[in-house]
Amino acid sequence: DNVTVYDWSTMDMVTNIDVGVAPSGSAINDYYAVIAWSFSDEVYIVNIHDYSVHAVIPTGEQPWVVRYSPDGDYAYVSCDIDDVCEKIDVFAGTHELTIPNFPIFLLSFSWNSENGRSAAYFTNFEVTSDGEHLVVGDFGDNVYFFNTTTGAIDYTVPNITNCVAVSLSGDGSKVVTGSIVNPAVLHQIDVATHTETGSVTINEGSQSMYYVPGVNPDGTKAFVGISGNQSAIARFPTSDYTILTSTYTPFWIGVSPDHQTAISGQYRFSIVDFATESVTGQYFGNTQSYGTVSPSGSRAVGYDPHRHEGIYFYDYTNPTPVYRGTTNAGEPPEGDAPRRVAIAPDLSKVVVTNVLSDNATIVNLDTYAIEAIVPMGDRVQNLEITHDSQYAVVCCFNSNTVKLIDLATNTVVADVYTGSRPGVISLSPDGQYAYVGNISSNTVSVLYLDGAATYKVTDIACGTIGVVWAAYGVSSDVEASPSGDAVLVAASFDDNVKVIDTVSNTIVATLPAGDFPIQIDFNGTGDYATVTNAFSDNYTVIHVDGASSSVVGTFAVGGTDYPLRLDYNPVQDEMGIGYYSSKHLVSIDPETGAYQGNESYAAYGALIQVEYDMIDGLPTVLTGSDGTTPGHLHRQGEAIPLPAGPAFFDYMGPDAVPPGGARTASRVAAVVMPGPDWLTIVEWLPSGVENVVTIPLSEETRLFVPEPNVITGQTHLGFALSHAGDVNLSLVDVTGRTAATIANGHFGAGEHRLVWQASGLPTGMYQAVLKLGGRTASSQKVFITGGGN
Repeated sequence: DNVTVYDWSTMDMVTNIDVGVAPSGSAINDYYAVIAWSFSDEVYIVNIHDYSVHAVIPTGEQPWVVRYSPDGDYAYVSCDIDDVCEKIDVFAGTHELTIPNFPIFLLSFSWNSENGRSAAYFTNFEVTSDGEHLVVGDFGDNVYFFNTTTGAIDYTVPNITNCVAVSLSGDGSKVVTGSIVNPAVLHQIDVATHTETGSVTINEGSQSMYYVPGVNPDGTKAFVGISGNQSAIARFPTSDYTILTSTYTPFWIGVSPDHQTAISGQYRFSIVDFATESVTGQYFGNTQSYGTVSPSGSRAVGYDPHRHEGIYFYDYTNPTPVYRGTTNAGEPPEGDAPRRVAIAPDLSKVVVTNVLSDNATIVNLDTYAIEAIVPMGDRVQNLEITHDSQYAVVCCFNSNTVKLIDLATNTVVADVYTGSRPGVISLSPDGQYAYVGNISSNTVSVLYLDGAATYKVTDIACGTIGVVWAAYGVSSDVEASPSGDAVLVAASFDDNVKVIDTVSNTIVATLPAGDFPIQIDFNGTGDYATVTNAFSDNYTVIHVDGASSSVVGTFAVGGTDYPLRLDYNPVQDEMGIGYYSSKHLVSIDPETGAYQGNESYAAYGALIQVEYDMIDGLPTVLTGSDGTTPGHLHRQGEAIPLPAGPAFFDYMGPDAVPPGGARTASRVAAVVMPGPDWLTIVEWLPSGVENVVTIPLSEETRLFVPEPNVITGQTHLGFALSHAGDVNLSLVDVTGRTAATIANGHFGAGEHRLVWQASGLPTGMYQAVLKLGGRTASSQKVFITGGGN
């Protein structure tokens, strides 16, 4: 809920402007930025010299697209739900006119399964160069010219099928339309006569991904993206076109200030010359869904909210564009889109990998304080912590490396090249080796772990591995056996499992499985392994014996579908399989595959994950949204509600070996939630008290554990704020009612300690909730006993 301002020359972040809810479209002149806030139904006019708010103007519901008049005096804001366009006098800071029946539509909506981020494209409109009309397609058969003074439709251009976008030529004389039709058809409209003056049909495909054409100075040519990983330049005087195959299908299109050049962004950032109808230069490497071109100079920026929380800076002064670098948006420190989490076996720390902010967050498990945010490179993935709790071993997807974090110093001490796109990792039982699955190169890298001296031993071709996008993404598994003699690899696209001998580091057996084998776990001895087959709704049991390994059988359980993650229960000698879609936890014999039992979680969301306690053998189960609550963590019949949609959790029980043995009876789970960038830690204490703490990873605002946590009278409550703001700290009872307000007022950044007397409150469990600026920043459970007396 903020807007980040950058300096072009240094690429530094200048400031963040915290206003409104869910910023969407914006437009900027030399004095003011006009920003639509889609979920607070208002427009903020911000002075771009001192970043003060000049005016706040209510609008129709869900404002999205913003355009300036050519003279910069007025802004026009189209609103999706109400289908109106608001005219705003920018300098006066006043609302001038509401234009009714103004067509604007949500064109596409995307949600990224890896990080929980969403993005939207809307139909657009343009202001004519004389400022007298707004030009817009109705997604039907018409293009309208709305009068900017009266709001009336002055002119209608018919027979423009499914028009969703319009663009002006450089001189403003022509409008070129973009439509959802197959094959692609572009129409040229003369602004002076309000009539169609030409069209081009592109037979090679439909317009795709992005529908706003780039138009040359006089409107005789237009650049568009079309299906089939290509683009085209349409020529209206001759009604023909040129196909360009090297751009990929653009995700966004812009034009240079003189309209002589089109700019397109995708994985390939391309410069296209209208005169020669050729690609004059490209930069490969940054996927981008959105972008914009500066109205002066040869400057452009692109970004992709699904893959990187920052913008990419480009200079296209020369034919070959120069990529200048990237800068993250938002308030530091950031832990954006936490995807995986691991608890150190000594219960000292929790390590979280953040896939969007390209870093790892290290949390102290005693104080719940963020100790460090460690830069890791682009798109960090799975991780493991060594058995001695000394190192976190982290897959760094786009840099094609694995990094070791020394947890004593919270620094990266080794950076080892593996293969293309490392995504999953498994450690040998003695902690000496790491086995890394590289999703693009379809190899397993064997690493010898030795702190700063860690090195790669070899790469093993393992068949075609991949990922399913349920539960924020589950990759083809690589699992080392308990004995360390074998490693199994789920070659998902090949529908088989590879057996790797760890002495020779070669594949010694290839065993058939079901459709898309995905996750693997061994029984206690490592003689048998179970593989979940995601797309055939069954599981395969394997007898593991080197080159003599064999398939025991492939089995199905009626009424269950989409088996995903699994875990071995050493107490019951059973394998527990979580069925994602049908929400069943099925127990089987890990040697024969025989069905043993079934526990239903049908009242909750999708079954994401299961882990068994090594001492009592009870499962801890993670489920997703049930439509009311974002998710739950289940143990011993209790369903603990989670504050946001979960992606993954780690669990450590009494088998952990903490320093001094002080916490061996505790059971701890850590759950990551990519949407709001949160980590929830659940601790089941020997006393029976359950402590639940939610830590925002995107800021250092947190609530400390009360001292004492079982409150019988006076207690000390503390919190830390990343920045100054209005704070509300309250106790909420099990019904959701506020039972007590502990603090309510303005506090500065840093730590604060309060003394509070819990007199008069009934014995029971309460939730301490810390709000900063009206938003919940941290919470945890507290227990009051003895009537608070």
